[in-house]
Amino acid sequence: MDTRTIVWAAGLVRRTRKLKTALKAWHKSDHAKGLGNPNFEDWLRIRIEDMEKGIHDDNLLSPANIVKALEVNAIGDPIAVKCAANMEKKNIQSDINCYVEEGMVYSSVWIKHMVIDYVKELAEECAAKFREKGYAVDVCVNEEDASEITVNGTIDFDKYLELQKKGGR
Repeated sequence: MDTRTIVWAAGLVRRTRKLKTALKAWHKSDHAKGLGNPNFEDWLRIRIEDMEKGIHDDNLLSPANIVKALEVNAIGDPIAVKCAANMEKKNIQSDINCYVEEGMVYSSVWIKHMVIDYVKELAEECAAKFREKGYAVDVCVNEEDASEITVNGTIDFDKYLELQKKGGR
């Protein structure tokens, strides 16, 4: 990736308040674990360079697309974020794990509730939202605790970008 692309992507990050806040929190967490460079700008440059591997397609390596990939990694896929927020409104335990790797967006929503039929219903609702947008979906019930279900959605990064242009949630 050329230096100009890195500089432009870093500039976009600085102008995107929500992303910058999420990245600063990620940096602080990495640094506390001994994984992050104490200098945020150096750490950010490394994250931007990592996105080249994640995006995996030189034709998609624009500063704007790099920022979209960073948003997935730092904030989450908007569908996963919305599903988790809906769970929170219902006082349901949930968490998300989203990242871009080898040209794919991976979005997981973990859901836990003691009423097993209810957690299955919630997981199906979440899976339907992913499927509606064209994601491949896998719903996994925890073998040791059926009250925990993870909904995994996967989509090509270029298709993810198209969804985001259309309002993607």
